[in-house]
Amino acid sequence: MLLKNNRYLWFILSVSIIGVSALALLWSISSKGTDSNKFDRPTITIKKVELVKHNNSIAVTFATSPKSKYTISDLNDNQLSSGILTTKETTVSELKPSSSMLAIRVKHNNNIQTKVVSVPIGYHIMKSAISRKPIPMGEEFKYNGKSHVLFSMTISPQKQNKNNIPNTTAFNITVKNDHYLVPVVLDTKYLTVSDSEGNSLKVKPFSKISIPAKRKKTIAITIEGIPASSANGLVITYNTVELDLPISFINS
Repeated sequence: MLLKNNRYLWFILSVSIIGVSALALLWSISSKGTDSNKFDRPTITIKKVELVKHNNSIAVTFATSPKSKYTISDLNDNQLSSGILTTKETTVSELKPSSSMLAIRVKHNNNIQTKVVSVPIGYHIMKSAISRKPIPMGEEFKYNGKSHVLFSMTISPQKQNKNNIPNTTAFNITVKNDHYLVPVVLDTKYLTVSDSEGNSLKVKPFSKISIPAKRKKTIAITIEGIPASSANGLVITYNTVELDLPISFINS
């Protein structure tokens, strides 16, 4: 009886050892397979980017992995070119961006790489002659691209002039960067102000603020030369070379 029990125990022990060994072998094979997959889909890169101005258009040359899908857009979400690369290096000509920067986006084996580059100096960005009607202060303005909102902006009068400086009035500017490819920059040079009669007013200088993608920021600005009691009809305009049209807010 004892001998029979010992044989049974040895049988159980042998089966356990074989099972553990099999699991170890499977884990080793799986681990090697995972390691090899790391090299099946390497990180894609965009290299040798060169932009050349031809008359009033841009030619872009770049290198990346063959068989990659690419799109070239400007900052206003206008798609200028797209396709599939048949060679490692390609040149795309006759591009007419509406901003001073281009975004090259490449996709290969589910890897995506985006590179933002500046257009050559001397390229003339065409602007629309149509003006944008000022929107009432306190309302949110959405700067739309072709497929989504790029960023939003709101300008509102401060309920109380916190700086207590005579003959000035203060406003809050709130910017949310939704999908803009570069930070939205707030700077004194990008803001112009006029009163209800069209006379220019001065913005008190402030430190430049950059709002990156997926971030929101509120700053206070001070307009000199006009008290809050006389600020009805005042217009604040935000404009950069990248915008299709200036963005204006009216205090009504």
